[in-house]
Amino acid sequence: MPSYNHETPGANAVDMQDQALPPRTEEAYTRWIERFVRFHRAAAGEWVHPSDMSAEHVETFLTYLAVHRRVAATLGSDLATSRSE
Repeated sequence: MPSYNHETPGANAVDMQDQALPPRTEEAYTRWIERFVRFHRAAAGEWVHPSDMSAEHVETFLTYLAVHRRVAATLGSDLATSRSE
C-alpha cells in the first residue's frame, strides 16, 4: 500500500496514481484511510493527525473491525502488513 502523505492535502491520490494502481484499488485504499482517521476522531472526540498515530492506533482499529464489524481477519492482517511496508 502506498504511504500516507499527511503533509499535502490530496497528495495521497497522487502517490497512489504514481504507483499505477487499478482505480478500484486506489478507491478502496482511500476509503480505508478515511475510515481509519474518522474512527480515531470519534474515539478521541477530536481529529487526530495521522502523523500522531502509532501502531497502537492501528491495533485498536483492526480489533474494532474484527470484533464489532466482523471484518475478516485476513483483511486486518493485510492492512497491518501494508502499513509496515
